[in-house]
Amino acid sequence: MSTVTTSGTWTGIAPSPDNVSGINTANATWGVPDGQGKSGYVFSGGTKEVKADGTEFTLGTFTHQNYPVYSGANNQFDVDLSVVVRFEEDDSDRTFTFRFHHFETPNDGPT
Repeated sequence: MSTVTTSGTWTGIAPSPDNVSGINTANATWGVPDGQGKSGYVFSGGTKEVKADGTEFTLGTFTHQNYPVYSGANNQFDVDLSVVVRFEEDDSDRTFTFRFHHFETPNDGPT
């Protein structure tokens, strides 16, 4: 077994929607709220014991905060995530990058 610590940061959004905040943090948000809050993505890492034999393990939890927002002109954009995985046994970091294509829908509901 090996101790692994993961963390993630949202490194960019392009093309930029209105009212972006949280770049280079674990919680990136966008849009002008139409009620509860801004839409966004959250990455939660953590520390856990994993098998160091190639067995799959969870890097963290990805959450989409889906609130009604005024998204402005750019309602489709790419959001970049960088995840750092630290393996305690050899004191090394490995960085993985992921790109999510987001389409901010109007949240109108059924008509």
